[in-house]
Amino acid sequence: QAPKAQHRARPPRQRPAGGTHQTMCALVAVPPAEPVRNPELYLHLSPNIPPERVAVLRELVRQQPLYACIVDSEEGALCVLPHFDIEEVANLERRRCRVIGLPMAERLLRDRNMMSQVHALPLFDFIFRAGGGAVCCSGLQQAVRMRCASLAKYMGAKFSEDLGPDVGLLVTSRVSLHPESKYQAALQRRIPIVRPSYLEAMWEAKVEVRLEPHMLPALCGLAICFSSLKAGTEELDRLQARAVAAGAVAEPLDRAEVVIVKDAFAPLYNDAQRIGLLAAPPLWIARCLELGNCVPVAGELEVQNPRSLQLKLVGGPSPAPGPSSASASASLALVDAAATGLGAADGEPECGTALAGCVINLLYLQPGEQRDTAKAMAWRLGAYTTVCPFDRAITHVLFKVNPLDKTATQVSVQVDDDRVSFVDIAWLETCAQDGKRLPSSTFLQARVHYNPVCDEAVKRGDAGLGGSAGLHRRPSRALTMATSDTMLPLPLPAPQVPSSSSSSAPVRSGPPQPALRSPPLVAQGPFAGLTLGLLGWAPEDDVTKEMVRKICENGGTTVYGSAESVLEAQVNTCICQGYSTPDVGQKVLANFATIKWVDACVAEGICHSITNFLHFAPGPGPLPLQDMANCLVRITALGASDNRKRTRLQELVEVLGAKVAKQSSKWGEITHVVCVMPEHLDRKMYEVACKKNVPTVSVQWLFDCFSMNSRQPEAKYDVANVLGKMDSQAKISSETNNLHSSRSFNAEVLSGHDVLVSPSALGSDARLPQMAEELGGTVQTWRSPTEFAQLLASCEVTPSEPSTAGTLGSSAGLASSGAEAGGNGARSSGKRRHVVVLLDKEEVTEGTQLATFIAKLGTERREIFVVPAWLSETFQQRRRLPLEAFAALPPMEDSEGAAAKRQRLGSGSLGEAAYAWQPASLKSLEELAEDSRARALQSIAEQKVNEGLRLAELRREPSRLGG
Repeated sequence: QAPKAQHRARPPRQRPAGGTHQTMCALVAVPPAEPVRNPELYLHLSPNIPPERVAVLRELVRQQPLYACIVDSEEGALCVLPHFDIEEVANLERRRCRVIGLPMAERLLRDRNMMSQVHALPLFDFIFRAGGGAVCCSGLQQAVRMRCASLAKYMGAKFSEDLGPDVGLLVTSRVSLHPESKYQAALQRRIPIVRPSYLEAMWEAKVEVRLEPHMLPALCGLAICFSSLKAGTEELDRLQARAVAAGAVAEPLDRAEVVIVKDAFAPLYNDAQRIGLLAAPPLWIARCLELGNCVPVAGELEVQNPRSLQLKLVGGPSPAPGPSSASASASLALVDAAATGLGAADGEPECGTALAGCVINLLYLQPGEQRDTAKAMAWRLGAYTTVCPFDRAITHVLFKVNPLDKTATQVSVQVDDDRVSFVDIAWLETCAQDGKRLPSSTFLQARVHYNPVCDEAVKRGDAGLGGSAGLHRRPSRALTMATSDTMLPLPLPAPQVPSSSSSSAPVRSGPPQPALRSPPLVAQGPFAGLTLGLLGWAPEDDVTKEMVRKICENGGTTVYGSAESVLEAQVNTCICQGYSTPDVGQKVLANFATIKWVDACVAEGICHSITNFLHFAPGPGPLPLQDMANCLVRITALGASDNRKRTRLQELVEVLGAKVAKQSSKWGEITHVVCVMPEHLDRKMYEVACKKNVPTVSVQWLFDCFSMNSRQPEAKYDVANVLGKMDSQAKISSETNNLHSSRSFNAEVLSGHDVLVSPSALGSDARLPQMAEELGGTVQTWRSPTEFAQLLASCEVTPSEPSTAGTLGSSAGLASSGAEAGGNGARSSGKRRHVVVLLDKEEVTEGTQLATFIAKLGTERREIFVVPAWLSETFQQRRRLPLEAFAALPPMEDSEGAAAKRQRLGSGSLGEAAYAWQPASLKSLEELAEDSRARALQSIAEQKVNEGLRLAELRREPSRLGG
């Protein structure tokens, strides 16, 4: 909040020194005086300020009377304190006073431009260096965190909850190895990381102090287990002592975060892998101490496999002589016979059969020693190995899993949980140690996503797919050089001009140009607060300019330019021109979206999630598909109110390259019928499609065509299987309902009652019709106010006729003796029928069509409208309850007797009071929160209505279902 007061204190009235001068002036014609200008700054001085400092302030104020003045009241003024006591400042803030320090008051009086640099109050003085950025906290207790936030604000720094681009200092009490932690992000951005003592020291000295004494130690607060290292070794003992001196805490395995082991065959290595702990070699501690930071355990700092005795190659042809063959054969034989337990006494090891029948893919291990060692262990256990991801016989895919890394690896191996295991290499090492096959489910599983287009290992040429040898496997008993596993780099592809359907950003030579940034044109909109980047869009194109205008007019900030500059701008979402996943060549935190996502957000005025519809995010390959060019698709079996979903599905069809059939399209032109909800499928349409040999598939066919980037076989998605299951389930459900109805002994509770259920009430509880029928009532549902009026007219409840009141327990009901609603036949005129309407209170809000119709019925007929809780309670208690206790309509007020309510007067459109202490931003946030709550309630109401309409459709005849 800016230090300017919204309501300034009234300046003191100037009285004349004597009456004589005033009388003489009244006789002389004096020109009118200029209007008095109120000062901009009102200061209220604390009585604790030393007199000499008060004199300095008064002298500064005297020199500029039009800018500042000293007042005696706290209201509307800046309270100046010589020292900031926490309790005193808190008391003043509770009284909604604005507080500044004595040095800050002197700055404001000496330099008027300092006013624009104030971020928030209370503010003691500008102690932080200019341009130092905001202060962010991480891993602190609540009391310490609040203290640091207060001190940062007192000393003129911004405080940020997140590690945003404006943060220049991170305050924490311990290090973190989590890849998504603020600590690791600060290390990558080279942000200074200090302890809370830095802020305390700066506040105590009231000047900026040096960072070095308060920098966070390299291993501060990190729990490390050293149990696997042999005690007594001078070098290891010295390393452990240095780690503890750098802030590390020596803990046993069950309380540790990192386990220090020499190699992968250490006793605690497998235990750490099984319980999800990080394992690191002593080299990692040395590197952390050298750099002064807790660096991630990655690359050469990971636990390596040991170099073991060279084993002789058994059988098979020997590789050709040469230095490359010698080194390759030596690396292939890097497995310790003693460790595996498979070696013979004469040094000529024999192969086992523990993993016989397994085909292990080594593509995603690091080429070199790690992959060669895994290959030798697999061969020793009788398994096959390959680096081709398209081999359908693969049973295991090995990874070096980091338990703290939650990102998924893009792979080219088909993900099948029943057939393929994506497991950590510790599984193979443990099998080699124990000499038997262990279940892979007890080891760390890799997070993978099937996406061959973005598979980095295949792009690097690690799969060796340049020739046919990449598809071969070598049996383990031969232990020969497998040409399929030889890593040959693929030739670089020739440069291609990107097509309009590809969203990959072109690679440009030279330094990247800075990105262009367009600010939002409005404060609100579906993209308010978001920064959207246009990846691969040419700034000079008209299409780019139109997209920038569309985003900015809806509250978003647009960043466009070269691909490198857009990715470095830390945008929230990257908009792609096409529908294929861009190859950015690096890990980015932004999401990728398509143009259809932008159009949908703008058209509906809300920011959709990218996962709401499949084509909102780019797919695995370029679109449209050539195989879909001749397809004419008809979409059917949607609810009457699912226009939004129908529009999105039509967009998906067009994105795939097919065309959407219109109402005038002939059966001879239609190639596919896509059924969205099989229970809504029109059986007559389905029979016609079968006679015309037009495949009727589920909507999953469209989804899989997009996900697989190819046209999928229609037979797999035939809707006939789903319809057969639905028919059998409907038959069983019908027999069960008939049995329950015959056994019901409560059929007389609502006998002679017509229960009309609204769509919202039916959507809130789908069991309402069943409850009413079990209690002996007749249930009808409606889908529109017009249909509701027809049902009431069939029950002889119309606005024109006065109703005959029937009695329902202690409450009155409406009796009717006309034809039954829905045309189910004439009722017996000898029995009186009672009408009860179940609806939600939200459906009869003022101004709706239903509320207008109910108002015409008259006051005596308002009692038949009740909330669904009446039927639920009646069903539970097995007795008729009074209607007036569950009234859905508000009571009518006597317009003559009721006193007119006074209108609230105010400056706002709603007549709300505006307070001087209430910032405009806070009021705006409250309005946004209220609007958000209203939208949420409206969304819930729409969901209930849609569900009720769907259930009401299911109660109709099958012939009434359509597409």
